[in-house]
Amino acid sequence: MSEQTKNLVKKLESTKRLAASIDLEAWPLKTRASAALRKRQEEDLIESLRLEYGTYIKTATVLIYPRGPAEKVAKFCEIAVDEFDAISLDANAIYGEIAKAVKPSIGNDNLFSATQGHIVLRELDHFARKFGVWRFTPPNFDGVIAKNIKDDAALVEMVKKSIRDVMKDNMNVFYLGHAIRDEAEKVGYYKDLLPVILTGVSSEEEEGLAQLAADAKKVASVDLTEVNVNKSLVLRTFTAIKTRVAGKAPEGPESQGTETNQ
Repeated sequence: MSEQTKNLVKKLESTKRLAASIDLEAWPLKTRASAALRKRQEEDLIESLRLEYGTYIKTATVLIYPRGPAEKVAKFCEIAVDEFDAISLDANAIYGEIAKAVKPSIGNDNLFSATQGHIVLRELDHFARKFGVWRFTPPNFDGVIAKNIKDDAALVEMVKKSIRDVMKDNMNVFYLGHAIRDEAEKVGYYKDLLPVILTGVSSEEEEGLAQLAADAKKVASVDLTEVNVNKSLVLRTFTAIKTRVAGKAPEGPESQGTETNQ
């Protein structure tokens, strides 16, 4: 699989370079139409290759939910990214983006109103179109309308609640799936297993976000509360997950029971 995927990554990169090299403004007017057609054909091929690459990335994804104090989670993510080619993403990023668009519209009363609800819906529609989702159930604002917005974190939670009340994690799965693929594409990732660290995942979200991995064996929670987070711990955690994916029984429990199957 790695060699086949490596060739796919090379093809994707070369196609992107070719498409970018076709500068229509610099092309002679007489042959510009044919150049535009060629550029469009290359761009269509890029999208096709990205779809194929996205399928591989989902198959390769090993999803990890770190638990514990924020500083330990941050250190685990840093080591995993720097030392083990992992990808680290905030599970609440989509809600943060929508909240950022909503914030300028908040009045002096600091209340969540129909105006903010309209912006949430507009932003959701933007993401839905980007991901090719043409129909979705509108958010339910009953639990947030006329509620005080204490700070930015409270606004994010309001946006999150209004969306998850009706569509659970479906839109977030599209968002994070694209984010994982895009991050992997940036570095040309082609190995059989891709560690993806998702931070900020609540217990209610674990099952829904597990759709980001193709196999339940590739989803795990890591409790960092009572352990010393270092390179050795991260390595043991990844090794235990790889062992389980390979269908072999681990030799023993992780330090302080850190790694648990979902």
